[in-house]
Amino acid sequence: MSHYGLEGMSGVGGMAKIRDLLARDLNQKIEEIIKVDQHDEESTYREITEYVVTDRIRSQYKEILSAIAEAPADPHEGIGVWISGFFGSGKSSFAKNLGYVLANRNVLGHSAAELFRRQVADEHVGDLIHFINARIPTEVVMFDVSRDRAVRKGTERMTEIMYTVLLRELDYAEDFDIAELEIELEAEGRLEEFTRHVEQRFGQPWRMIRKGAQKISRASAALHEMDPATYPEPESWARSLATKQADITVARFVERVFELTSRRRPGKAVVFIIDEVGQFVARSEDRIDDLRVLIEQLGKESKNRVKSGKAVAPVWVVVTSQEKLDEVVAAIDSKRVELARLQDRFKYRIDLAPADIREVATKRVLAKKETAYPILQDLYRKTAGILSSACRLERTARRSEVSEEDFIQFYPYLPHMVELSIDIMSGIRLQPGAPRQHGGSNRTIIKQAYEMLVSDRTRMADRPVGSLVPLDLVFELVEGNLSDERRKDISDIIERFKNDPDDNGWAARVAKAVCLLEYVRDLPRTEQNIAALLLDEVGRPAPLHEVQSALARLVQAKFMRNTDEGYKLQTAQEKNWETEKGGYLDPKLAERNSIKREILAEVFSDPKFRIYRFKDLRNFKIGLSVDGMRVGDDGHITLNVRVADEVSQYSELVSSVRDESRAEVNRNEAYWVMALTDEIHDLIRNLFASREMVKKYEGLRAKGKITQVELDCLANEKGEVSNCFSRLKAKMGEAFLSGTGVFRGVAKDGSALGKTAGEALKVFLDAVIPELYPKLEMGARPLKGDEAEQVLRAANLDGLPQVFYEGGSGLGLVVREGAKFVLNTAADVAAEVLNYVKYVHSYGEKVTGKTLEDHFQGPGYGWERDLLRLVLAVLLRAGAIEVVYEGRRYVSHQDFQARVALTNNAAFKAASFAPSRPVDIKTLTEAARCYEAITGTEVDVEREAIAGALKNLAQEEKEKLLEVEALVKTNRLPVADVIAQYKVTLNGILEGTSEDCVLALAREGKSFKEARESVQRIRKALDKGAAGIVAAARRAVRDMWPVLSARGENDRLEACAGELEQLIAAEDFYDSLTTIKEKTAEIVSAYHALYGQWHADRASAFGAAIEDIRGCPEWAQLGEDMRNTILVPLVSRACSSLDLGDASTVCAACRATVSEMEADLAGLPGFKAETLRRLRELAAPQKATKRVRLADFFPPAIEHEESVDEAVDELREELHKLVAEGFTIILE
Repeated sequence: MSHYGLEGMSGVGGMAKIRDLLARDLNQKIEEIIKVDQHDEESTYREITEYVVTDRIRSQYKEILSAIAEAPADPHEGIGVWISGFFGSGKSSFAKNLGYVLANRNVLGHSAAELFRRQVADEHVGDLIHFINARIPTEVVMFDVSRDRAVRKGTERMTEIMYTVLLRELDYAEDFDIAELEIELEAEGRLEEFTRHVEQRFGQPWRMIRKGAQKISRASAALHEMDPATYPEPESWARSLATKQADITVARFVERVFELTSRRRPGKAVVFIIDEVGQFVARSEDRIDDLRVLIEQLGKESKNRVKSGKAVAPVWVVVTSQEKLDEVVAAIDSKRVELARLQDRFKYRIDLAPADIREVATKRVLAKKETAYPILQDLYRKTAGILSSACRLERTARRSEVSEEDFIQFYPYLPHMVELSIDIMSGIRLQPGAPRQHGGSNRTIIKQAYEMLVSDRTRMADRPVGSLVPLDLVFELVEGNLSDERRKDISDIIERFKNDPDDNGWAARVAKAVCLLEYVRDLPRTEQNIAALLLDEVGRPAPLHEVQSALARLVQAKFMRNTDEGYKLQTAQEKNWETEKGGYLDPKLAERNSIKREILAEVFSDPKFRIYRFKDLRNFKIGLSVDGMRVGDDGHITLNVRVADEVSQYSELVSSVRDESRAEVNRNEAYWVMALTDEIHDLIRNLFASREMVKKYEGLRAKGKITQVELDCLANEKGEVSNCFSRLKAKMGEAFLSGTGVFRGVAKDGSALGKTAGEALKVFLDAVIPELYPKLEMGARPLKGDEAEQVLRAANLDGLPQVFYEGGSGLGLVVREGAKFVLNTAADVAAEVLNYVKYVHSYGEKVTGKTLEDHFQGPGYGWERDLLRLVLAVLLRAGAIEVVYEGRRYVSHQDFQARVALTNNAAFKAASFAPSRPVDIKTLTEAARCYEAITGTEVDVEREAIAGALKNLAQEEKEKLLEVEALVKTNRLPVADVIAQYKVTLNGILEGTSEDCVLALAREGKSFKEARESVQRIRKALDKGAAGIVAAARRAVRDMWPVLSARGENDRLEACAGELEQLIAAEDFYDSLTTIKEKTAEIVSAYHALYGQWHADRASAFGAAIEDIRGCPEWAQLGEDMRNTILVPLVSRACSSLDLGDASTVCAACRATVSEMEADLAGLPGFKAETLRRLRELAAPQKATKRVRLADFFPPAIEHEESVDEAVDELREELHKLVAEGFTIILE
């Protein structure tokens, strides 16, 4: 130990072991947890004489005793006392000692009150005790509501429990019916006669008989013999109980308290001391309200009786709780429970703070000898630095700092270990299904500290000075309080790693620590925290490396898993859950690809990926394609991500993509090649499996067919889905960064481009964009969006934004000529747009805003819409172009509709633009030629003739269009925009001038011809049933394919569904009707096969269940109507006549979906069990019945033979009583 600075310690006062530091004689045992209903005199004597009274506890006793002493002279209604404190805080000791003092019982020949007076060592408190004992003789009724035998079913009200205990204390029967008989006979002066008669008749004392199972029948027989006129038959009194209940209301209880104590304890006051009331009323508004009314009525009646001289003192009710009164009420969260009124009834509220029990623990167990102080002081000063670092806790509000004073006071514990030990035992006790009492447990820090020193499993007292209490030693003391499952887990871990040369016992130590920490909410089970809590010697660093290695071994062996709260042991249910989940760890290729695309889409949802900004000039939206399939929304640029499933395939895929990118057809495509690691594949499998488990059990939960254990596992699995998704997203980002960007045959290593995936993509695009858009900087400018409107509205050209002028970031669209500004259609950006308009128009094609957007936003330019509108506005104002919008031609920038076409996005896309030119003979000739090309008929080369012919054609087309338009709208076909645009064109012709008609025909005749032919093809397609074909395809994609996909159909069908979805969404769908029908039929066929199989399986399974029910003996006892009624849940699901039309997704007879049939099959055992229960219930003889739940008599966990015997005796007594009263019993 020399390296800890403790050399020579054994020579200081001869102290070498921890026991040598302690003032307490460790041979003097400390009793187990104090309970108010414990009456052993030796234990009681030690409790009182060893009770540590802190200053705060002394003042609290003073407050209560003063109130009790003053109440007879000044009675009030606030007779409730609420004593609260965390588990093991000493609240039961406080309450029990108060009861000893008030009752002044004899303890081993000593007055309990006198023993306590000496212990409290306070003159004022002593005087109060003496006054109460002399002036207010008191009957104290003490019991623990969490384990008193009066609480059998768990449904009793506090009124009933207190009445039962009062009856017991006053020597009445605890059975209410028997007690009522005793009280009535006693009032008539006949009770002694009755008891003598019973003893003579049955040969046993009445006190024994009234506890037995035959008490009702024997009492009834005795009453018949005593008073045959009133009870003509031996069963008369017993049968009368079936029609009346000895219900105990609050008012009746209050009356009986005073009535019965005046009979059997005359001249005495009554005090109820009830332990664990907070636990009893927890989260139950009915119980807390019953308690409030009870205290309220006792308070009022006490005040009245004391004032009238009918009682010596009020009836006090003292209760204990782990929570304060306001915390108990807050947890109930009900408007019915009024905190203010409760606080008035519980006028006195005492809270035992952690500081109290810490002080008590150190004084009773850890108090040091005077000679120990310098030794521990020297030890602390030499090791304070490393100790502070080693025991530091993270991610918690718990303090882990150690001062010199605390180190000495709590040694060999570290201060935070004391509070942690308290919280662990509280957590263990509060677990669902925990037994009401922990036999032989170390539930208080006082008892635990003592056992830590002397227990054969820990023996800290015999360890050398410098040793510390680690958390795994606490486990050794509380192991008996843990569930069998938890103890087996630890045992299995010990067995598994006992011969592991790399472990050296660390797996077991870590597992024990994690096991205990799972009972503490506010301390994450991180590697750092576990290591800090396993520190077992002063001067050593925290064993972080050993803990990390042990955790890795435990996780790999499936004993543990890591969660948001840290590491945790797998429960048996979690292990079963994991086993079932393992069946989903092999998703099909289509399912893996779907998750891969989903995760990449999530990665690209980050603005760093989704939006790329080029030189602060403009933003580009990045679209994503994964292995040739579009993911998410379109973008200005599409990044084609190619994924190698294995790292070994990566280089070959990079080479292949480089070759592909060199092809002329792909020269404008940007690629990114990446590879999936083994870790990513594992995460994909785990994510798929977790989602499948969540989907299955969410379905069961929705139908109410899930257990609480499964609900807990479901909640954990949802968290696992979130965690796995996050990890997968992060790993996919790392894989992206390790990939390669490819453009026009040039490859760039991602990891060399940046430190993050987003940074690497940006640098890659920095190189791609100038190549993809060589003229980008000619027109890319930061714009506000209103520049087009400004130039159209401006009275003159000298006050426009800088972007219009030359120099700086200007476009040179407005230049100075002499003293004035003029429009410059020769500016680079204007010339580009005007030349393109002229070029397209020269081929007889319409140049719409959308046409311009597609061209100038695409490769080569990358310009934004606002720039195009700005340039076109300049060209219109300069007279270089004209605008056609909603069928009207505009040549002046002052026309309002012309402005609309250049300032409204939708209008801009629909408007068309053409070079300005007059109508000449050449134009007339071209217009006539176009008309002939459109209709096949000639027209005179004369303006009015051409215009008239075109208007007639437009009118005919418009009339034909009405029916087509209606069908398109009704069936939501994807050609609505085509029809709408064609209608606008027709209206424009009909409303336009003759000149407008000629110019439109000459310039845009080709576009009109193409639009007319498209509408004709649409009309023909509709005549051939296109609407029905599309509707059927939509049903297949929308309703049938998701069902098939969720059940792992193959890649071929997935591709079919994807292609079909694209076909029916395309504007030229009418050209692919045959393909649409074929692909629809393929999906419908697969769906019908799947549905038919599920339908047949369900019909067979439920049909067999129906036959089993009909084969039961009880079946013959029911009439036909009743038989049909109970079989409804099964018959309705046993549909064997499959009626599934081509257009239907469910059987016309049963209307069940595939998901519902899946759920029905999963729930068949439950349906069958419920039908059997109903059958047996209806077949049973119809008599007066009582249901008896076995769970009301048996605790959730039985660990001792005594518990079995006690529960069986209580059940037997209840059953005998009900049979005697004439009931038929149904066990549940």
